Amino acid sequence: MHYFVMAHDERDFEADGARWDHWDSYRIASDFKSSDIRRTVQISSKISFAANALVQIMQKSAEKGLIFCKNLVPLNNPDTTMNSSSIDDISNPTTLIPLSPLDLLFVSRLSGFTIGYVLQQGAFSPSSLEAAAIRVLNGWRLLAGWVEFTKNGSYIRVPLGNINLKDRLRFTLETLNVSLDVPDTTHGSAVFPRPSIEFFRDSSVPSNLPAYAETKWPLVSIRITEMTNCFCVGISVPHGVFDIFGFGQIMRGLNAELNGKEWTPPPLFTSNIMKDAFEEGLPSDVSSKEDTSVSTTPSTGPKLDHFPSKSDLVSAATQAFAHFKNTLVPLTSIELIKMFLHSAYERFYHGVETQTVFIDPRTLENMVREVKDEVQASGKGRWVSTNDVLMAWMLKIAHQDEHDNSHKVSAFLTISIRPVLREQLGNPLFDVYTHNSATLAGLPLLTKTEICSMSIADVAYLSRLTIDSVRKDTIFVRSLFPWTNSANQDVVNGKGGLRGVARRSNQSFWSFTSHSIADLEGINFGSDIAALWFWPLPNSFLAPDNGVVFNKFKGGYLVEAVGMRKSRWSKVVKEVERMNSI
Repeated sequence: MHYFVMAHDERDFEADGARWDHWDSYRIASDFKSSDIRRTVQISSKISFAANALVQIMQKSAEKGLIFCKNLVPLNNPDTTMNSSSIDDISNPTTLIPLSPLDLLFVSRLSGFTIGYVLQQGAFSPSSLEAAAIRVLNGWRLLAGWVEFTKNGSYIRVPLGNINLKDRLRFTLETLNVSLDVPDTTHGSAVFPRPSIEFFRDSSVPSNLPAYAETKWPLVSIRITEMTNCFCVGISVPHGVFDIFGFGQIMRGLNAELNGKEWTPPPLFTSNIMKDAFEEGLPSDVSSKEDTSVSTTPSTGPKLDHFPSKSDLVSAATQAFAHFKNTLVPLTSIELIKMFLHSAYERFYHGVETQTVFIDPRTLENMVREVKDEVQASGKGRWVSTNDVLMAWMLKIAHQDEHDNSHKVSAFLTISIRPVLREQLGNPLFDVYTHNSATLAGLPLLTKTEICSMSIADVAYLSRLTIDSVRKDTIFVRSLFPWTNSANQDVVNGKGGLRGVARRSNQSFWSFTSHSIADLEGINFGSDIAALWFWPLPNSFLAPDNGVVFNKFKGGYLVEAVGMRKSRWSKVVKEVERMNSI
């Protein structure tokens, strides 16, 4: 859980960030007649019963002062009724946009994300942003639609006629007589905390697709909090409809409408090309058949001493998918308990924090040049991207001096599958496809000792090999299609198909996602952007730790890490201080 035409360097392992959050006994509207949806709710309820029990334990502990769980709420959704009279008029023409299997992975899982900006005081006008957003909804009518479940499938119903577009935008403005600690990115690299999400997202915004469907909630929610020294601007969308590339297209439209520029809205995919791809599969490709000599279990000990051949890519792709299947497991009651125990251990024994590193342009240039020179000088003949380098840098710094041959690090990249589908299916529309189009792909398992002993260049090269194995060979995608279809069908049939990140005592999970493809800093609000952040929703106690997101920012990069140990943040702070002193 984030893509456009894939170019080198800044547009690499992009996607939607952490997708494995927290689940709910979803309330489906009484007029949903689909037996598939009812069975989905039944299995969700079983899992929710266990999750609710854990929440109650944590809340009771909080009352006794044992733990602090401000962000924990009961798992039943609040009643959030919207005035939707204008869209209930049956005389208004509409069209249905089907959701794909990748989108539907989120039907039974809490789903959503918020991008939040802190703006310096200046010419920013909240009313201008609201008016611009309404014009964007009019130009790209998908955004004026609503989620709809029918007996024939799951869709976005898009209004084509004259409706009150203001009803299709959730816009909130609040003024608070308080100030915010605005990050300073003008004096070199820095580390700063992420502010509270309450300034960027209303608590009433749904976090799952069934709640969006039940209330016909707008797909775009904007919250502006005016403070004494800045503006907080948050934009929320359902992840079951958009990935970060799709979100980037929303921002592109907003920027154009705010600044009097021309823009062309993305097309409406009335015959969802991703859904068609999952149903029809990829064309036959003899050259990409799986090498039966390759193990089907996650490997260790990467080979980094030569330019990867076709067999290397096949092997890497096969291992990456084996790691994928081994990590994303059915969420049984046992797995939920493991998740709770793991989260409690990380949060209350080690202590975790969410902070952001700003790497200034000078430091970034030196870091990337040094690593790229090392890769080329080693004779590997490989190119690595800025994102590869930052991913390797974060892993290396976080695990510095953590020598342990028994503990393995499970590092996943979020990678767009648009390039593979565009090439294999010969359909250029995948370049502008705004719905979910990404997968997680894992590097080979590495022990902490291996990470400590490897250079940043070697880890970066391993990242690039994993990305190329997904993009330049079809084995991973061919395996992903039936796995996703099977997981969705298991949910529908009540067979426990919900998947989440496995928690293992001798293994830690990391996810790395680049949002560079969305160009989130490219919008001109009329005031300077001081910082920006990403929130996968909701902020759950059971969410995986170590979710890392990259964004280009002011010539440098923002590296946001969610739920990382305080001891590791201390190492990052020391490294940033060292880099600033050079």
